[in-house]
Amino acid sequence: MTLTNNITHSHDNKFILKESIEEKLYQIIRSEIRKGDLKQGTILVQGTLADKYGVSRIPVRSALQLLEKDGLIHKINNKGSFVVTEYNRDEISEMIELSNLIELKIVSNSFTKFTDFGIKQLTALNQKIKNCSMENYRDLNHEFHLVLFSYSDKGLFRKFAVDLRETRPMYMSIKSYADIRKAYEEHQEMIEAIKKGKREIFIALYEKHIHW
Repeated sequence: MTLTNNITHSHDNKFILKESIEEKLYQIIRSEIRKGDLKQGTILVQGTLADKYGVSRIPVRSALQLLEKDGLIHKINNKGSFVVTEYNRDEISEMIELSNLIELKIVSNSFTKFTDFGIKQLTALNQKIKNCSMENYRDLNHEFHLVLFSYSDKGLFRKFAVDLRETRPMYMSIKSYADIRKAYEEHQEMIEAIKKGKREIFIALYEKHIHW
């Protein structure tokens, strides 16, 4: 993959800023870590990554520094090498438990603030989930939950919830297309509860959904 081949042009026919290459590289590596393509304990070397993506070491270094701030990787020596952060089973369980507690607070706060547009967003995303592939489910599901979070005025709670979802190791209960169908149906029940203003039912459905 060569990132520089994928640079697009703006309306004034100028190349997008160099920082966009760094941001794109950051997003790609972060996605590979979140999906489990880059497993815990994997060593990341700047030169190897630069060759892989067809860029210089400068944007690679910047992207790795951003990932280090996220806690997804950490430096292992003074030569620019990093390793994907490893978590033990207890730490992963604690992260998931904390994530669930925060998310329940957020969606409870969001409930009275949902708009018709928000409901349309959720419905459109859930229709995509209904027929999506296993590969695309995680990102679509993540986007569905981000819409739910976006209507909360608890900014720090939202930040922590998103950070936990994006930082914790790969964890997904979806194992088959039957599971995707189940997730779609649970999402649909939550959307119907929002439409009908049934807050307690919505919260109960959401709590059940995140405790698969």
